[in-house]
Amino acid sequence: MTKSNRTNEARLRSFAILHLLLATLALSQSYSSGLILERAGQLEQALEEYRLAVNKNPQDQPAYDGFVRLAGQLQQYDTLVAVSRRLAAQHPDKPAYSYGLLGGLLGMKRMSDARSHGRRVAAKWPDRLPALAEVFARNEDYGSAIEYYQQARKRGGDAFAAGERLVDLYEAAGQPVQATREVVSILNASPQMFDRYRRKLAALAVRGGGGTIVELGKVQDRVVRARAEAEAHLGMKKEAEAVRVLKPVLTAQELYRFAHECEAQGALRAALAVYQEQKVHVDAARVLRLMGRVKEAQAELSMDNGIGAQVELGELYREQADYERAAEVYRRAVSRQPNHEPAAFGLAASLLGLGRTEQARAAALKPGRPTDRLLFLVARAFFYEGRFDSAGVYVAELAKRFPQSRLVNDGLELALLTGGGERAGELARLMLGAETGAVDTAKVRVLAGGDDPVAEQACFLLARSLRAKSRPKEALAVLEGYRRRFGSSVLAPKAMLEQAALYREDLKDDAKHREALEQLIVEYPGSAYVPIARNLLAGADRPVAPEGIR
Repeated sequence: MTKSNRTNEARLRSFAILHLLLATLALSQSYSSGLILERAGQLEQALEEYRLAVNKNPQDQPAYDGFVRLAGQLQQYDTLVAVSRRLAAQHPDKPAYSYGLLGGLLGMKRMSDARSHGRRVAAKWPDRLPALAEVFARNEDYGSAIEYYQQARKRGGDAFAAGERLVDLYEAAGQPVQATREVVSILNASPQMFDRYRRKLAALAVRGGGGTIVELGKVQDRVVRARAEAEAHLGMKKEAEAVRVLKPVLTAQELYRFAHECEAQGALRAALAVYQEQKVHVDAARVLRLMGRVKEAQAELSMDNGIGAQVELGELYREQADYERAAEVYRRAVSRQPNHEPAAFGLAASLLGLGRTEQARAAALKPGRPTDRLLFLVARAFFYEGRFDSAGVYVAELAKRFPQSRLVNDGLELALLTGGGERAGELARLMLGAETGAVDTAKVRVLAGGDDPVAEQACFLLARSLRAKSRPKEALAVLEGYRRRFGSSVLAPKAMLEQAALYREDLKDDAKHREALEQLIVEYPGSAYVPIARNLLAGADRPVAPEGIR
């Protein structure tokens, strides 16, 4: 039997089983039979099955929920209205049918009828106003949803829950000042809730401007008020104002932590102002480096003789591809503190940038216990030398010692290349050229034209080289071409990860950055790159430790 015949036979068996199940359930319509049809993609039939089930047993709430869900999905709002109206008349004690009728009227844009019906439902079930409000909210009638939540609060309902929901509804309705007013009420009742709303306040301030600041002035707790106003100022890019309002209420250590948070969020001017006032030269230099103000960063570091300042100076030189100076600075740091990992890594990376692979390996292996990035650097150095077996040994050591490290994926990619023969050797030489800033992009393009693992890595190398030359759109095009050619490769998710980095770091497009990461998670759920994407997404939603910025 051919593969095609076996596939057809399996498909026929699946259909037979489905029809047998449906025939068995046909004698007594139920939620289960509707659910089977819905999962099989037969939505029209599932809708009818749910309707029949509810007719037979009005107490079958899951069946009615399924009916409402599919009527909305199929936009059969007239059917939803007709069925719900009849059921509501027959069973006036069940509010669910009245909610369904309301949803149908809203779906049909019969706003006057919907609001009149909503008032009748509110009068009949005054203890269920939040549920009524949510029907309006789901159908984007935020004004009515807000009105019923306000009524629920006045009647003595859960004021805190109502306030939290009103924040979101006012924001969705385009009323940031009113949303801020609700946040202020929450903070006055529970000052410890500030951290929950700090990001929200920044977003509201972007849309509400000065009106948001006025409302935040009504926060009773002096410290919480200052912190809330600072977040709003940061949202409006008024970084000096953020520092000004916090200085009178925070201790020096608290203000220093605030500067770290600002740095992690990209509010570099605010962070720099605090670091310079507190004379924390290393931190100030790091921020100046990130801002591209190299000479000022050097001036800051000249006022600090500590090992941290030396390492930061090395970072500054290495970022400018001045590897000779960087190596000299790192050597001084290592001579003072031999087991200082950042200094050891900086020295090894600088030597690799100079093309001195053997010296780079020696520098990386000196510390007592190598870290994941030091082991990976050694593996790369061996690979660049064409010593593939030795590279594989260090990749295995990396995977054994640091199985959770994201560098393990990169190490395994090197291992995949070791069977590439002369093409792998050529790629290794080109990769070393990229380290030293002398990559031959024409040769990389030739290698990228193949259909083997070497070609895949050549595509990534080409994209990185174009990024280094400030040609991000061309780099994106290369990665898109890779995904078309190698869409089924285990490295396809990595291409999306690289695209996400391009969007955020080169094109400053946070929305596209998030979209690429979310698409990776959806399209490649079993990939080893998914945890990395999830971590990056989580990092986009919360401040990160400043030490992770480099």
